[in-house]
Amino acid sequence: MNNYSVSAKNEILRNGIQNDCCRLAFLSAVVHTAGSVFFSTDGLRVEILCESESLKETVGEIFAEFYGIAPTVSGKHLTVSGEYVTEILYDLMIFGMIGEETAVVPGIADTLIEEDHCKAHYVKGAFLGSGSVSLKTGYHLEFTLSSVDMANDLSAILNYFGINSKIITHNGKYVVYVKDNVSVSDCLALMGAKSAVFALNNEVVLRDIRKQSNRINNCDYANINKTVNASVRQILDIRIIEKKLGLNSLNPKLREMAIARTDNPDATFADLASLLGIPKSTVKNRLNKLSEIASQLKEKGENNG
Repeated sequence: MNNYSVSAKNEILRNGIQNDCCRLAFLSAVVHTAGSVFFSTDGLRVEILCESESLKETVGEIFAEFYGIAPTVSGKHLTVSGEYVTEILYDLMIFGMIGEETAVVPGIADTLIEEDHCKAHYVKGAFLGSGSVSLKTGYHLEFTLSSVDMANDLSAILNYFGINSKIITHNGKYVVYVKDNVSVSDCLALMGAKSAVFALNNEVVLRDIRKQSNRINNCDYANINKTVNASVRQILDIRIIEKKLGLNSLNPKLREMAIARTDNPDATFADLASLLGIPKSTVKNRLNKLSEIASQLKEKGENNG
């Protein structure tokens, strides 16, 4: 798994889960996406593939808290066995009554995800159990699932939150995926991976600037790199202000500066000064002021967070 995906998953786990209903939805999603049920003469057992120690700890803690069971650990697997396994699978709404028979519930039980926060935690569990995200060749986030019902229901949850998703089949599995940077960013934000969202937005800006820079011939590439790095920081600051306050909250001169910078990401201070008809020093001062506002917003968000 790529480093970006690992980092995003670790951040999601660090956030913790407060409500019991959300913990149940989360655990159900992990077991449903990363678990396997085995039948034997000794009864049922569930083996859950956990990619990280943090996921093993979180899943183990929920099992202990809800059911008084300490899963056994073997490598990357947690195993739950014993006489209460069937009852647990019913509680997680993975098993249900189909007619007069016990069977695996097709898809995601509605009663498990009645509240929006439970829906979000189900998405978290599914991502940690079977998901990945990559920025290597574009922007791609996916969930690999074993049934079409699960795929349809998970896609419906994402679409409920305004995240555009699609389904394909691959090697006998059903893959729910989102491709564009906005959808990937929104999905990561839904799961609470704020740092991953910031890294993605940074990558989007860098790629946009590099595309424009690659069209420029006979330039001083050292100066281009310096301009690109400064522009990335400035545009990210402006996006923070736009998201938190809206650009209309700025005074006219700062708003004009913010728009000019985002519309001309590869422009130097001299270019912006010429475009706006103001001195370079004024351009620098106004961009510094925008940076100060963004820093205050970030600091306020961290203090409240």
